[in-house]
Amino acid sequence: DYSMMDIKNKEFIEEADLVLVNPIRSNKVGIFTLASYVRSKGYKVAIIDGMPRDIIIALGKLNSVKVLGFTALTCDMEFVNQLCKYAKDRFPNVLTILGGYHATAMPERTMEETDFDILVTGEGEITLLNILEGYKIALDHIGV
Repeated sequence: DYSMMDIKNKEFIEEADLVLVNPIRSNKVGIFTLASYVRSKGYKVAIIDGMPRDIIIALGKLNSVKVLGFTALTCDMEFVNQLCKYAKDRFPNVLTILGGYHATAMPERTMEETDFDILVTGEGEITLLNILEGYKIALDHIGV
């Protein structure tokens, strides 16, 4: 539970290449599968899992985040988009990604109605890895 995050967890999350957010603990299998796959390729992944208040508190305690990936069911989309806006206000350079059932079922509408930078549909392991690799190359190229 990251709502009572200690400094060790905070530092781990801030150093992560990718932070996955699982609102309302709705899709643990998908989040864990994504995390496991990109970890196996050498990326550091943290997961924030919890109810809305817990996630807001956890994000509020962080000083930096590079890439935030969210999963969402349709019933969670309003809250998840609010989280995206909050993250972009708090971390102006963060790359935000949305995947999950809602994104897969309604990709065009989701891109039109939300603030996410990237939308992933279907199985996301390879796509997510490609996004992280491209992001790393871009950061290396500009010297960040």
